[in-house]
Amino acid sequence: MSKTMFVTVIAFCVLLFTSCGAKKPSVPSLDGDISVQGTLCVSGLEAKVSLSRADGVWTASFTSPESINGLELTISKNKLGSKLDGISFELPTDTKGYENILCPIINAIDNAESYTDAKESGGICTVIGTGEDGGWQITAASDGSIISVTVGDVSFAAEEENKDTDS
Repeated sequence: MSKTMFVTVIAFCVLLFTSCGAKKPSVPSLDGDISVQGTLCVSGLEAKVSLSRADGVWTASFTSPESINGLELTISKNKLGSKLDGISFELPTDTKGYENILCPIINAIDNAESYTDAKESGGICTVIGTGEDGGWQITAASDGSIISVTVGDVSFAAEEENKDTDS
């Protein structure tokens, strides 16, 4: 057997054995419509919110604290709609405050397929990645139900009984 053939066979065996040993985690899809209720935390402040995505448009409906109960934000690619107590208006998405609070969570979910690492245990998958808002981590059930999303000091934790996705 020639030296070239021997090196080729060895390289093939090494590749075969290193790729067979590690089981790749089953990463759930976070595409499609999403609806989840939970707690949004930013720099120690908490708010109860229902997040949903339908046809690429996000809606965030706040139920607490009392000062923002009933606030509804609608977020599309280039505009932010806001409605509270019958008053509504639209702003460009580069409006300060919006960018610092909701964008990191929404961007992480929208870009979940670009993860750099994934781990799976007991039907729960954690995907880790980086984006324009920095590093992020999403934990989801095997059916795509979001359990939590963390980006820097912004986090979202879903309520158990309200997790739901439709991919």
